[in-house]
Amino acid sequence: MRTGFVSFDREAYSESIAHADELGFDYVELMMDGDAHRDQLERDSDVVTDALATHDVDLLVHLPYPMLIGSPHRHQRTGAVEELKRCIEVAATLGAEKGVLHPDSYAWRRLWDRDELNSMLVPSVRELDEFAAEHEFEICLENHYDDVGSLDVHGFDVILSETDTSMTFDTGHAAISGMTESEMASFLTEHSERVSHLHLNDTRHPDTGYQEKDEHLPLGYGGLDFATALQPVREGIWDGTLSIELDTADFEYLEMSKRRLKRILA
Repeated sequence: MRTGFVSFDREAYSESIAHADELGFDYVELMMDGDAHRDQLERDSDVVTDALATHDVDLLVHLPYPMLIGSPHRHQRTGAVEELKRCIEVAATLGAEKGVLHPDSYAWRRLWDRDELNSMLVPSVRELDEFAAEHEFEICLENHYDDVGSLDVHGFDVILSETDTSMTFDTGHAAISGMTESEMASFLTEHSERVSHLHLNDTRHPDTGYQEKDEHLPLGYGGLDFATALQPVREGIWDGTLSIELDTADFEYLEMSKRRLKRILA
């Protein structure tokens, strides 16, 4: 298993790469937006690849969002797919091996139900998956928590059953969707061959009143029992890439979470 972290949206990618090396991570998962937008990364491709080589750090990416690949509006849907293809090309050129993708399909729910949106989402996912494979790149669709626009973990069966695409399992999103830590472990065990990537972040329990917030807290700052949730990882049932995803630019919290993860998995 290899570990890394998701870059914060307001930090320079060069800083993320250097800190990944300093903290002993295997890779950095670069958020492809803002200063790390694909246009900027393409212009700075030599700088990025040199930094990765200098620090001996691998690259994953988080593809930009929201990209409405499941929109009922054809031009919006096809435009999102084409933009993501360009992002995949740039990421692959930089040496990224995989990228996280939100399967977004926001629409006016009084007129469009989930099944209708899924019928437009699935072909887009297949198209992107095939395109990514041609570039030796793996897309990993992430469970979210808003069933209006994105698939939560309970609705992910349509992706797992109707496509061959890999999955990113996000612990915080799963908790917000009502999944217990034991259920997370069961999900990882059952779908160990399809879940290629993990996003680890803590959140407070629903009984605290924060169940609607996507907090991305450092490990141990919320209420998640990671020892239970990550039992398949501890037992060697699941193996892949694992990113700590925090909503802070303070690398001390990242280092703290890495130490806590090491103890959990020991």
